[in-house]
Formats: sequence, C-alpha cells, structure tokens
Amino acid sequence: MPREPRMAAPVSFIRWFADTQASLQSTRLTCILLLIRCRLIVFICANFNSMKANPLKRFGERVRTLREQTGLSQEALAAKAGIHRTYMGGVERGERNICLKNILRLAEALGVHPRDLFGDAEEK
Repeated sequence: MPREPRMAAPVSFIRWFADTQASLQSTRLTCILLLIRCRLIVFICANFNSMKANPLKRFGERVRTLREQTGLSQEALAAKAGIHRTYMGGVERGERNICLKNILRLAEALGVHPRDLFGDAEEK
C-alpha cells in the first residue's frame, strides 16, 4: 500500500504555534508537540528542575541534615518516628508529600521543634 504524501501544516497552525511558544517562554514553561495520526496533542510540562523551586526537596534535605547531625540512619529514624523506612527515604529525596502527623512524628524523633524542619541549615 503506498503511503499518502504528508501535508504541510496550515498557516493558522504555524501562527498559533509561534504565539504559544512566545507566551510559554515568558512563563518558563516547556511545550512539547506531538502529531499522532493527524491529531495534535499538546503537553505542557512545568519546569521544577531546581531544588529551590521544589519545597519537598528542600524539606527532605533539611530532614537528612538533621538526621545526620543526630547520627541516626534512615531506618533508625523511621523506626523511632513510627513510619516505614522506604517512606522515610522518599521524604528525604523529596518524592513524598508528607502529612502533618508525620512531620510531628519526625520532629519528635529528631528532638527538634517542627518549625526547625522547614528552615535551612545555614539559618542557625
């Protein structure tokens, strides 16, 4: 079966794409366009690459710093706080959106006030 020749994108699409790219660059978003069987699918992905932009990573780094200062392993801290050891690893890597109950448990296990889990190590 011979393939049908591909058609060029209509001018209106090209104009729309240029306008979209300009607006996305101003908001620091990345736009990925895929053409799948003549259907346009637009994926817009936010850029959360930097650690400063991700509060979960900052929180996890702070927990790791405090844990290392107390000389506990992830497993020991998790046991002391009453949470699972793999969950603890996810918190430190910034992969888990930890709930208030677990924040309080971690603070108690580390022997610090819960607000100390949210500050940077260099603030003290």
